[in-house]
Amino acid sequence: MTTSHPAGIEGLAGRLRALRRDAGVSQMRAAEHVGVSQGKISRAETGRFLLDPGTVAKLAELYGADDAQRAE
Repeated sequence: MTTSHPAGIEGLAGRLRALRRDAGVSQMRAAEHVGVSQGKISRAETGRFLLDPGTVAKLAELYGADDAQRAE
């Protein structure tokens, strides 16, 4: 059985992972910042868990994403 994901979730997952790595932030630090488990950050970065828009915005802020990066 395969799991289908909404279009774009893999792209979002990859962007979150890249932004976090570029910012030098650990998954644990990101998780603490937004109040979720490190496992949820990991699953979100691999497209297996969809974070709510508010949490994504908080992560983008933590990662120092500019407006253009946030729009991607």
